[in-house]
Amino acid sequence: MSLTDPLLEDASGSFPDQSWSEIKHENREVSVSSSASTAEPSPQDTAQFDPEDRGLEPKLANADALLIHSIDDKEVQAGNAPMPRALLSPLGSPQTTPGVVMAFAGVACACTALFMQESLVALIRRGIPLPDYPDLAREAVGSRFAVLAHVVALVEIFGYVSANLIALANGLVATVPALSEPQAMLVSTSICVGFAAISDKQFAYCALISSSAMAAIFATVLLWGTELDTWAEPTTFLKDSSYVPASFAVVIFTAGAHPLLPCVMHSTRSRAEFRSAIRLSWTFFSLFAILSGGLAFYMYGHSLQPLITDNLGRNLELMKMPGGGAMRKTGGLWVLVKLFGSTVPSTRPPVVALGKQIGIRLPAGNGGFSSVLLTAPLLYATAVLSQIISPYIATFESVIGCVITSFNALLFPSLTYLVICQPKDIEHRICARFFLLLGALLPFATMLPRLLECF
Repeated sequence: MSLTDPLLEDASGSFPDQSWSEIKHENREVSVSSSASTAEPSPQDTAQFDPEDRGLEPKLANADALLIHSIDDKEVQAGNAPMPRALLSPLGSPQTTPGVVMAFAGVACACTALFMQESLVALIRRGIPLPDYPDLAREAVGSRFAVLAHVVALVEIFGYVSANLIALANGLVATVPALSEPQAMLVSTSICVGFAAISDKQFAYCALISSSAMAAIFATVLLWGTELDTWAEPTTFLKDSSYVPASFAVVIFTAGAHPLLPCVMHSTRSRAEFRSAIRLSWTFFSLFAILSGGLAFYMYGHSLQPLITDNLGRNLELMKMPGGGAMRKTGGLWVLVKLFGSTVPSTRPPVVALGKQIGIRLPAGNGGFSSVLLTAPLLYATAVLSQIISPYIATFESVIGCVITSFNALLFPSLTYLVICQPKDIEHRICARFFLLLGALLPFATMLPRLLECF
């Protein structure tokens, strides 16, 4: 059995084409036959399923769009184009190294996402109808680890929302040069707060439109590259190999969307649909990152900026060129289209958590005035932090990637899969343990060279 094959059969003998209702019904039948209890829904079922939600049957296309949208969202918010920054690896040739780094990150995230799916299915069989991130941690290790996992997931969400706001302000300044960065940050944040009144269903329908803006952004960057007198055509990378872990961490920060996987699962009808969404999303990410990132680096070389739209209208020495203002405004406009349609969905998990803590019940599908009230303090506080860290966005992405995202995208899914599912297939065990070790060592591998420089 290949690691890329679907995990066709687990310990319970079920197959991935089962619908969620069949899996839940299967669990109830087992419970009834093994005890004298009745087949009435458990209090947990009643509490987590609203009556108006029972008739909803989301389409597979919505799940694919939602997950692709989430990953592409991180590509933009992580400096609009973090992939080319990761091309500064000193190993291999300029033609092969970028693709290897990006492809490995895509495969790693897809594998751990499939591991998380299996763990979520196992929790459904245990009687948890809508399992989420803390449920995985609680079942695998305990309640304290559940608190830690929930906090780390929220930190990652705040991290890429912060990067989102930085990119939004940058795009607004590019479109309206009369605005200063603080003014652009305030205006863009206020618009996002207003968008919080829109429901999740409406955001899901515009997900593909927003994701298409990502292609338009890179098309604009590549189009401007054709206006340059010469291309960089780099033949060497940074000679210091200590940058390899940090570069890989930026890729993981971009590719990892694992805290959102439980939400994506709840929008699908079966394991097969969920698995298809995972595969299509990370395949799309890898191909798009390799093609667009590789071409951009070939054109701009080491002059690429953390916010790639900063390269628009400038030459390889970052000097302004005649006629570049219109292209810069075009790129900034596409950034606004992309991020205004994706910032609010990223804030939903912390907004829901805040509402539960203070006793405010959000309507089904979120949205409305209560969502605006809860989103406003979170976004404005994040905007203040974003304004402070804006000059250090490349370092910020690397730190979040090597510490926070490596936990969420590598260590956590592998650990919960090994403990909850206890896979019998040796290939799956080896794969899970490898990514578990990689997630544990990546922070140390990234920070060790800098610590050695201090001595």
